[in-house]
Amino acid sequence: MHWSEKYIGRNFDPLTYDCLDLAVDVARDELKLKIISPEHADRPIENQEQGAAINTMKHDFAIRVDDPIEGHPVILYDRGVPSHIGVATFVNGQWQCLHNLTGMGVVMERMSRMRIDAHGGVEGFYKWLS
Repeated sequence: MHWSEKYIGRNFDPLTYDCLDLAVDVARDELKLKIISPEHADRPIENQEQGAAINTMKHDFAIRVDDPIEGHPVILYDRGVPSHIGVATFVNGQWQCLHNLTGMGVVMERMSRMRIDAHGGVEGFYKWLS
């Protein structure tokens, strides 16, 4: 069993468990990193505001890299705005993205499929600083 399977199906809740919480859980549990994310009360819920917050804070937490790294963040477009965070996984010989979606919870999606969708594609790959 790949480590990512234990996260699939967790419920999304914008006030208690969102896409950032998933990425931080993976960093802590799988990579043994200590990432301290902003409190939920300080996180925007609207798409445009999330994009602005990610753009402002991403360099405090991670550096951009050319290729995905197992267990590290992937920033994704949501409705044309880079406002969603996933986690890179390498499963069954292909790169996939573990991410937490409204109405679906945690799912895994092949990155090759995500790149086709201009409104849901990959903005970039990142490596945690911690």
